Amino acid sequence: MNQNIEKPSKDVLNQTWYVRRKDKITGPFPGRLISRRLLLGQVLIDDELSLDQFHWQSVSELQSLIPDVMKSDLDDPVNRERIVLSKRWADERSSRNRRETGVAERGEARPTTDRRDSEKTGEIDYRKRRDQRLDASRNNRKNLQKKYKRRQRIQSFTIVFLVVAAVLFSLIYAPAPEVNEKTNCLVQPETDIVWANCQLAGISYPESNLSGADIRNANLSNANLSGSVLLKANLSYSNLSHVNFRASDLSYANLKGANLQKTNLKEANLSAADLSYADLTGAKLRGADFSQTILSKTIWVDGRECGLGSVGTCRQ
Repeated sequence: MNQNIEKPSKDVLNQTWYVRRKDKITGPFPGRLISRRLLLGQVLIDDELSLDQFHWQSVSELQSLIPDVMKSDLDDPVNRERIVLSKRWADERSSRNRRETGVAERGEARPTTDRRDSEKTGEIDYRKRRDQRLDASRNNRKNLQKKYKRRQRIQSFTIVFLVVAAVLFSLIYAPAPEVNEKTNCLVQPETDIVWANCQLAGISYPESNLSGADIRNANLSNANLSGSVLLKANLSYSNLSHVNFRASDLSYANLKGANLQKTNLKEANLSAADLSYADLTGAKLRGADFSQTILSKTIWVDGRECGLGSVGTCRQ
């Protein structure tokens, strides 16, 4: 060992050191790495350290570099167990990566002569088993991710397939809309006539008797039915905009949901008729009879909505 040893600074863990064993010099290594290598047996307590390769001193003289666990009583089984556990936690290298890629920790050269000669076979076997478990865990995660993505793709395909199948089924096998066999859009007005779903815009049948007629979902816009009798007729959901119903009898008629915008209902009899959800915007109602008429949720002539349960009068 050289004389006139250069005294290192107190922060030896943050300095870089050269290691000499016999005639072989390696390094420089950070002080913290030296401590870890001491714990793992890569650096021996009798090895020499130097900051400049001129002044050397024994590792044992630099107590700050020696891990505390190595200073404990090694005859104590508890301390020996602590050393074993400390070695395992300190050993961050992967034996497989070292063999296959040759990648070493930064600042650490791995010459072939610098092997862990003092390591026990049990420690080496432990690292191998640890690496095998880690590899198995990573492979399991990758396999689970692949299965999850594959399951998602299958579920998405299944949903799309079911939606398409449902649409096709509804188009091909859905029953056609029921058409009343009695419907005849060309027949002249009479009682109990069936004009359901007919397109009769602009027809002119004033003073006709259409009592009990079925005129659901029909289009009678701009028709002239003034002075006609439509007692108990079903005109629900029909387009009756601009129809002339002046002085007509619509008592007990079903006008639920009908479009009565700008319809002429002057002097019409609407007693006990059902106008719930109908639209009377702009309709002419002067002299009309609304006694007991159902006006629940009806849109009144001024655009306001009648309250639920309104009868005879549009209430908010």
